[in-house]
Amino acid sequence: MKKRKVVLKLSGKILDRPGIIEEIAHDILQLPEFFFMIVHGGGRDISFYLEKMGIESTFIDGLRVTDEESVEVVEMVLSGRINKKIVGALQNAGLNALGISGKDTGLFRVHRLQKDGRDWGFVGEIEAVNPQLLKLCYDQGIVPVISPISSTNGKDTLNVNADHAASKVAAAFSSEALLFFTDVEGLYHNAKKLNSVSVEEAERLLNSTSISDGMVPKLQSAIEALHGGVKNVHILTWRGTKTLIRELKEKQYSGTVISDNVLCTT
Repeated sequence: MKKRKVVLKLSGKILDRPGIIEEIAHDILQLPEFFFMIVHGGGRDISFYLEKMGIESTFIDGLRVTDEESVEVVEMVLSGRINKKIVGALQNAGLNALGISGKDTGLFRVHRLQKDGRDWGFVGEIEAVNPQLLKLCYDQGIVPVISPISSTNGKDTLNVNADHAASKVAAAFSSEALLFFTDVEGLYHNAKKLNSVSVEEAERLLNSTSISDGMVPKLQSAIEALHGGVKNVHILTWRGTKTLIRELKEKQYSGTVISDNVLCTT
């Protein structure tokens, strides 16, 4: 059976919620017509462990500036602690899951981020996605759980923003939808939640001063995914079991949907 492809990006801000992975697994099991790929962040845990080591966290436009000492901690937290925690919870719930990073089978081809003349340190930007391993997961009914940590030709380890990684995966694997799960209800403009936004409106918002720094990478990634062929991008928070069912099957949208199409909202 040909399945509809969906990428779920899980923010580190929601991963500490008790039972959330079990609830996500419940929904995935109820939606056998979909193939789900999970990309996760882990900013809160990263900041916690860096602070314990006396390393200060610096952000520019929502992106973490990462030095050589920090990137080792980032990899430990993302590819080790968080990734395996998600995989274990999915397995216990009855799903087959595989924890991978951008390094595995060269999933992400990356280079060091060069932007605005700043030194971003060990921060990576994805050039291309090798979908071979994802195709294998699709064929075998395995849920890939992706840490965005990558490397330059197997050498320097680079910290890749998880929002950008999710966007690249969604576009490369011809996904129907990309869902950003975070700790806010959706995209806000002038203190008002936007239910439905066109790509053109999203681009205008990105160039305005009304978008918070933390939302900037998500909005950039949403626009990039839509230009890459993804049909719909959702920015929302997790609302318990049946969240995925409502969003994907019943089309009862709870957050913000960005699309070229006019969508019904509730």
